[in-house]
Amino acid sequence: MVGEGPYLISDLDQRGRRRSFAERYDPSLKTMIPVRPCARLAPNPVDDAGLLSFATFSWLTPVMVKGYRQRLTVDTLPPLSTYDSSDTNAKRFRVLWDEEVERVGPEKASLSRVVWKFQRTRVLMDIVANILCIIMAAIGPTVLIHQILQQTERTSGKVWVGIGLCIALFATEFTKVFFWALAWAINYRTAIRLKVALSTLVFENLVSFKTLTHISVGEMFMAKLNSAFRRSAILVTDKRVQTMNEFLTCIKLIKMYAWEKSFTNTIQDIRRRERKLLEKAGFVQSGNSALAPIVSTIAIVLTFSCHILLRRKLTAPVAFSVIAMFNVMKFPIAILPFSIKAMAEVNVSLRRMKKILIDKSPPSYITQPEDPDTVLLLANATLTWEHEASRKSTPKKLQNQKRHLCKKQRSEAYSERSPPAKGATGPEEQSDSLKSVLHSISFVVRKGKILGICGNVGSGKSSLLAALLGQMQLQKGVVAVNGTLAYVSQQAWIFHGNVRENILFGEKYDHQRYQHTVRVCGLQKDLSNLPYGDLTEIGERGLNLSGGQRQRISLARAVYSDRQLYLLDDPLSAVDAHVGKHVFEECIKKTLRGKTIVLVTHQLQFLESCDEVILLEDGEICEKGTHKELMEERGRYAKLIHNLRGLQFKDPEHLYNAAMVEAFKESPAEREEDAGIIVPEHQLIQTESPQEGTVTWKTYHTYIKASGGYLLSLFTVFLFLLMIGSAAFSNWWLGLWLDKGSRMTCGPQGNMTMCEVGVVLADIGQHVYQWVYTASMVFMLVFGVTKGFVFTKTTLMASSSLHDMVFDKILKSPMSFFDTTPTGRLMNRFSKDMDELDVRLPFHAENFLQQFFMVVFILVILAAVFPAVLLVVASLAVGFFILLRIFHRGVQELKKVENVSRSPWFSHITSSMQGLGIIHAYGKKESCITQ
Repeated sequence: MVGEGPYLISDLDQRGRRRSFAERYDPSLKTMIPVRPCARLAPNPVDDAGLLSFATFSWLTPVMVKGYRQRLTVDTLPPLSTYDSSDTNAKRFRVLWDEEVERVGPEKASLSRVVWKFQRTRVLMDIVANILCIIMAAIGPTVLIHQILQQTERTSGKVWVGIGLCIALFATEFTKVFFWALAWAINYRTAIRLKVALSTLVFENLVSFKTLTHISVGEMFMAKLNSAFRRSAILVTDKRVQTMNEFLTCIKLIKMYAWEKSFTNTIQDIRRRERKLLEKAGFVQSGNSALAPIVSTIAIVLTFSCHILLRRKLTAPVAFSVIAMFNVMKFPIAILPFSIKAMAEVNVSLRRMKKILIDKSPPSYITQPEDPDTVLLLANATLTWEHEASRKSTPKKLQNQKRHLCKKQRSEAYSERSPPAKGATGPEEQSDSLKSVLHSISFVVRKGKILGICGNVGSGKSSLLAALLGQMQLQKGVVAVNGTLAYVSQQAWIFHGNVRENILFGEKYDHQRYQHTVRVCGLQKDLSNLPYGDLTEIGERGLNLSGGQRQRISLARAVYSDRQLYLLDDPLSAVDAHVGKHVFEECIKKTLRGKTIVLVTHQLQFLESCDEVILLEDGEICEKGTHKELMEERGRYAKLIHNLRGLQFKDPEHLYNAAMVEAFKESPAEREEDAGIIVPEHQLIQTESPQEGTVTWKTYHTYIKASGGYLLSLFTVFLFLLMIGSAAFSNWWLGLWLDKGSRMTCGPQGNMTMCEVGVVLADIGQHVYQWVYTASMVFMLVFGVTKGFVFTKTTLMASSSLHDMVFDKILKSPMSFFDTTPTGRLMNRFSKDMDELDVRLPFHAENFLQQFFMVVFILVILAAVFPAVLLVVASLAVGFFILLRIFHRGVQELKKVENVSRSPWFSHITSSMQGLGIIHAYGKKESCITQ
């Protein structure tokens, strides 16, 4: 416990012994060694890097060279460092979070404080590196440049002193850059560890829920993405991602009912609102980038003007030192607003992540029956879907949201009273959300018995199975379950993989047991029609399979798991009559003989074989007993049987003939193994392969056309040229002003005439320089504001046009496209990739254009003053060009790998959220997290 000793749990090792300083910081201390000449033993080169290699990123050189020479993939990259892995960092963060919750409670627990504890040592080292960088940056302008200028004014100055000062200036600049790079290296690795720790913890918490009746799918995605989106657009972006997820999940239903236009209008309306908010943020961002260089320049003008008006001496060394110091401040001034905004966004993200972390799954109400022969016991059990506490914590605004169109397909989709998603019910339903779904349910099921459950649609049959799985809220009574569970949901959950993987579901492969399972579930003929038998790849949610095939694969998964209790939710509803008869006789009655079975069915002919039958109506047991007893009572059950006997009991025997029996004998899996068929690695879902090579002109052409055409793009670039040109002119004019004022000035002093070098006076001619300089500032401000407005409009026009273009292409795609493309891959396009187009690309493009034109103007001015500098620039340009070619290609390849590897992560999250009930029923939560 935290309070039982002077040490925190996080300071202890697995044996409870406090770790020493060296044990905790050994890898970091090794990194502090300037050069590590030892053999490279670590799988990832960053763990063998010394201080110089770590700060300069030279340990990445082999990766960059490899990326330049060949295409990079996940397999060709070095393995992830164990210190950066999700397992290591998530465990440590979990310990810190548990300590925080135990210390102050879940409501008062501060995720920000835990984040600080998680990375405080590295943050402190980063602060030290930044302080040293600032000191080195200040020493150059304030001390060394001042001394160098004074040395140039002295006629008797010594050459070796000047050379020494230049070397010292180079050393301070190099040290400044080194500590600046070290700070960024520490920041990036710290951010990676924090990101994987939080992502893993949030996912673990989501998977721990048995049902997601209180968290929307959009909220799950946005918990990850909020740190990237603008704070003002978070809610609208959340809504767009959530709607897009529902659209992709329910695409078959949407196309079937021709609802494309309605969904298109909805998404376009959300996108328009999001674009307006993004424009506001973009205007602020562009305005800040335009004002950043002006602020320091205005500060210079005001400083010099006040100094001159006070008739104080202003020498050239002092003037240039002040200018150099203000130029050092440009970057902090420019980055400060973004840093403040980023901190605000982090707070938003942490608050939403905390909501998921503290939102624990309700305590289990499932108990063990006292009688060992009793498998199921419900005694006067009344259950509902929503907990009172969760309702109280639900904002009223969310309670009044409209019903989501496809909530049944988005979750596990119970046929009748499926658990409503939070905020997914209409007002009339919200008022009754705490009304009981199941009322005073009482029954007992002994070992080896079959309990049949029937009733009309909406009577509570699937809810009863959910109650046995512990997914509902118990208001009163007892629910007791004894033994291991297998669950077949009404809408089968199929994950991306081949048929065999879906049946095994992580269990060890037993050939004889597997073949028997396939046979009794009637899958032989279906698998024989597949190109690679049971090794055929099936798409996400089994979209390329029929409903009956999906249902029988789900049933085969349950049979192969060999559990003690089987909960079957209408498993034969989607199969043909002869197949259903075969599956019921061979699988349920013979293979599962001796197992306890709860069978929910609408096919009443199968209830005759059940040991007991329950008829549900409006969440209550209407009738209960054996089939014979209920028929003799001549109640509602008997009426159902008589009404449907003519329809459901007519099972043509000629369909169930010898040919069908023959089809059930031989397994295609056996034939495939005997024949030695070579199964391709990617049959249906192709691996997402990025385009090789550099970005083609076609890509730039598409973006330019989407942004309004070449004329508008050239006009935007011209505005950048005018703004930077006015800034360069102002700097050149300031230098001319100082040069005029720094010439030798003479004046009477007593009986003598004194001459002084390098003093700027406030004579009448200085006003001309002041007015011209002020006018250049005004022009720079006007051009900057205009540039910001046009650039923001242009880039958001491009991103919105590309969004609509991609959405239109997906909307018009055939169902085969959705069968072979995981939802996570498509969600990646509309979430992270859209963030790149909306925010990151404009931000980096704006900075690139400004810095590019700034460098060009500086080189032009330097060439005009010192033509010899072009020789140095030419030699440096060759080196930088080589580095740029290698670095650009390597970074581009790494970015492609990142984008491709993100899609399976999205797909896994989506699939796991849809199959939470199945995952918990089979006890596969840990394997899901590990995957």
